[in-house]
Amino acid sequence: MGGTFLLSGRQFYFIAEYTRSKLAEWAEGLSLSAGGRKLVGKAGIVAVRRLADKVGLTDTLSSALVRRDFHPVHDGGGVLVSAACAVLLGARSIAGIAVMRQAALVLGQPASASTLYRTLDQIGPVQLSRKEGAEPHRKGFGLHPLLVFLDNTDEHLVCRLRPGWAGANTASDHIEVATEAVRQLPTRRRRKVLFRADGAGATKEWLAWIASGGGNRAHTWKYSTTGWSRDEDFWGGLAKVPEAAWTPALDAKGNPRKDAALVEITDLHDLSEWPPGLRIIVRREPVHPKYTKDLKPFETATGFRYTVIATNTAGRQLQWLYARHRTHAHVESGIRRSKALTLLRLPSFKFALNQAWYTLLATPMDLLSWLQLLALDGRLARAEPATVRTDLLDVPAKLTDHARRRELKLDPAWPAAHHTVTAWDRIQALPDPG
Repeated sequence: MGGTFLLSGRQFYFIAEYTRSKLAEWAEGLSLSAGGRKLVGKAGIVAVRRLADKVGLTDTLSSALVRRDFHPVHDGGGVLVSAACAVLLGARSIAGIAVMRQAALVLGQPASASTLYRTLDQIGPVQLSRKEGAEPHRKGFGLHPLLVFLDNTDEHLVCRLRPGWAGANTASDHIEVATEAVRQLPTRRRRKVLFRADGAGATKEWLAWIASGGGNRAHTWKYSTTGWSRDEDFWGGLAKVPEAAWTPALDAKGNPRKDAALVEITDLHDLSEWPPGLRIIVRREPVHPKYTKDLKPFETATGFRYTVIATNTAGRQLQWLYARHRTHAHVESGIRRSKALTLLRLPSFKFALNQAWYTLLATPMDLLSWLQLLALDGRLARAEPATVRTDLLDVPAKLTDHARRRELKLDPAWPAAHHTVTAWDRIQALPDPG
């Protein structure tokens, strides 16, 4: 209609009224009723629920939670798997299991919040503190979890909740959770394992335990961890490193970087009390603005930020060792995905119940990983939980019956409806658990 910019009051009023009229057209003749029949919301979750059955998770949990003193209405394994599916659909509390009612026509009515509470209480027997563990720590007031992920598959192996006063670098706790994690690997996969950890992992006891293969001579275990102490001896030794000793670091494509370099300073430290084979590697790179407040005097003077890794891998170039360690960022991905689910929310004042909730967290994490590994392609195979939920799990559908068969008809206009169908077909094709 043209590009008039100077309008009289009457013209502006007319245009404003016209705009409001057009915006409200969608509601003309629309009415609402509760007369829909055989409608299923969140229909994509049936694929995840079926996956739990196909891999034997539901039956295994049921066997572990069997109670002989009474026969509950809801099977314990089914309750936990249903709760895990609810978490994938966005539930952040025990009461959130009610979201599964939207798929009740297919999956049956879910357990109540009180039933889930009793089930969680059954699997959380550990009591660590009369104050239920929520104690002050360096980041404030709360609890202190330890998480272990399997980098090959993004599976969540261990999520151990600890009191807030628990130390970040408590070697005994690290050994305990690492042992629990290794037990979940197939026996033939335990012989060669690489442990990567953040700054709290550079303790003598834990590194010695890894170097010993967990006490098994048949194991060849390696570690690559940050957190080496940057004390006065460290900075003093680093100042003695000649410029010619620095080796260019590599970028993501494997090309040398002009502004980042690596050097090994193992010989500058007394490592007599540390496990044999320990190597100390330093990386320097220009200071990013977000680190300016945390710089040490030596970093301020040189204009570089220095990070350190400790490893016991021999005979490898520095670039290869550091590139290997940087895949530790996958752990950050696991933490991010955990936070996107339930890691940041605890349902109870009871420490034991919260530990059970953290144990439950591993179930939706693993179901999501298995779904992406076994049934999805393309971007959904790498997507974050929120994307999988929105594109795949939230698809609406209608349940139809014909020829003694049921068919769940997904909305074809949904962005990833065909991916949901494909995922279901692939899961159905999996062999039944032995």
